[in-house]
Amino acid sequence: MNRHASYETVVSDRDHLVIRDVGKWGRQLSVTNDAEWVVDQIELYLMHSHGVEIDPRRLFYYDSSGDLDEIVIEWYDREGPYGSYRKGRFAGFKPCPVDHHSDIPDMIAKEAADA
Repeated sequence: MNRHASYETVVSDRDHLVIRDVGKWGRQLSVTNDAEWVVDQIELYLMHSHGVEIDPRRLFYYDSSGDLDEIVIEWYDREGPYGSYRKGRFAGFKPCPVDHHSDIPDMIAKEAADA
């Protein structure tokens, strides 16, 4: 199997992005199993299509079982031919404490208030 994951965007705002795994898992990888590639593709799409960095957005996803979790992105500075920029890379998974993406903004606000 050498086909990358397929996903669709559920929600995209300035704080977070939610995607849903929609692949044919018998023929291609799931988002969970292809998370590094997914992070790269989302970053490339947002940067080149919209001129928007996903930093500091958080990336959440509905996996192939329908569970909502977070793909953790590690940000670092990188030098390119046109100057420095922020680059993201896959850094792991984090269980999401909510079951539905509509509850994520309240969760993020609570985390910020508790910090």
